[in-house]
Amino acid sequence: MVADVVIDSTGRLGVGTGSPLALIHTEGTGTLLYINASAGSSNVKFANAGSDAGYIVNVADYFAIGGSTTPGSTTHLQIAKSTGKISLGGSLNSFTYKLLVKDAGKKTVGRFDGGYSSAGFLNVHQSNTAQTTAQVGTVYSSYHATNQLRWMCGSFWNGSSNYFGIGYLGGSADTDPDNATFNGGVLEHTTVYISSTGGINSHNSPAAFGTAEGNGGSG
Repeated sequence: MVADVVIDSTGRLGVGTGSPLALIHTEGTGTLLYINASAGSSNVKFANAGSDAGYIVNVADYFAIGGSTTPGSTTHLQIAKSTGKISLGGSLNSFTYKLLVKDAGKKTVGRFDGGYSSAGFLNVHQSNTAQTTAQVGTVYSSYHATNQLRWMCGSFWNGSSNYFGIGYLGGSADTDPDNATFNGGVLEHTTVYISSTGGINSHNSPAAFGTAEGNGGSG
């Protein structure tokens, strides 16, 4: 039977193991380490030779990872406990999207670098195959006094063909893109559609590929 607590000849502490492989080695199932602060937020500190400190801070509704025990919107990565949503630069404990990246001091707030020798791609994918009118898009927006100016580009499936579209979205709320649609609705009169067969339609009507209006000819 393995002793509950062991200190070997090198000073390693084993809990649940008689052969610790690190300075502190716990072995078992379930919760192997429990840290509880009697008041305030609990945290775990990491350091290199006593400097370059980094912390994982346990706040009521989220975890914060950064260089201090006081979470800040511009200094800490935030992870919501209940949903797993991630915020980089967003307001503390505000999780609107699965991933929010914000930087008030930079024009470029993020970069995706594939590192491949000949090409790089950012793939935005709608994985719900049950949707017959599935849409996937990228929204570009900028704030202008009284509303959000947005353009959306992406692809949709209307039940018979694949299309790519780009058009003006408009709107005034951060959640407006969630209500947008390429195939009719608010984008019906403002979108240029390109079909997988080559047709282009910029008429003020739903996409009409395969007709004289939308087959790349007249219209």
